[in-house]
Amino acid sequence: MLLLLLLGVATRRCLHEETQKSVSLLRPPFSQLPPNFRSSSHALPSSGEPQPLRIQTCYIGNPTSDGAWDLEGDGMTRRSRALAAVREATQRIQGVLAVSPVQGPLLLSRDPAQYCHAVWGDPDTPNYHRCSLLNPGYNGESCLGAKIPDAHLRGYALWPEQGPPQVVQPDGPGVQNTDFLLYMQVAHTSKCHQEATLHELLHVLGFSGQLFKNWRDCPSGLSVRENCSTRQQVTRRDKWGQLLLTTPAVSHSLAKHLGVLGVSLGVPLEEE
Repeated sequence: MLLLLLLGVATRRCLHEETQKSVSLLRPPFSQLPPNFRSSSHALPSSGEPQPLRIQTCYIGNPTSDGAWDLEGDGMTRRSRALAAVREATQRIQGVLAVSPVQGPLLLSRDPAQYCHAVWGDPDTPNYHRCSLLNPGYNGESCLGAKIPDAHLRGYALWPEQGPPQVVQPDGPGVQNTDFLLYMQVAHTSKCHQEATLHELLHVLGFSGQLFKNWRDCPSGLSVRENCSTRQQVTRRDKWGQLLLTTPAVSHSLAKHLGVLGVSLGVPLEEE
């Protein structure tokens, strides 16, 4: 999972909601991957019981600022506070969220639209819809200006009209013991000027009005990708206007916590 945390909040607006409009979830087709790429690059969940979410934080240096910020003085203190706040927040989250752990190293997807200039268009050819021409200007992957290390990324290949691919960039080694990779950038801009770390971190975990439509029901096991189903509406508003999260698992957990099993409940979501 690739996510970027920008610390701070926009004035009277949520910074995450604003930046999310320019970022989309990346799910490249498996046809773009050479068949001899190691299976761990698919980062499939295991079939075991859910385990605490393992979050790895990667700090991206050289922040871009639109105003003066002394990185050696007060700026360095702010960065240290921000890093400490993220560490504390991730430790709290890891203790309450459980997932099916990733088997092997976690590798992130590359965007075929970035590295590939053209694909084979004849459906009768063996390598139909695979990359036939590389983008000469491709310079790696980035998210909101943060450069993603090649070591964290899947490789990519050039395919002839027929036959095996030519691997241009092999898989990186990936990140061990990780289910969730968080890139963090600290910057002082007109839109990013305060700490609201836990709020923004919960957004990148998927608690966002613009991401609810991407939630899926997935069983555990190695066939998880093939058997996922699209969720319907996962939120509703009660008669007082409070936004509630209403998935079956969430409702059951809240009812169990309150000791009122059999009652369909929704968990209030913070919107301020």
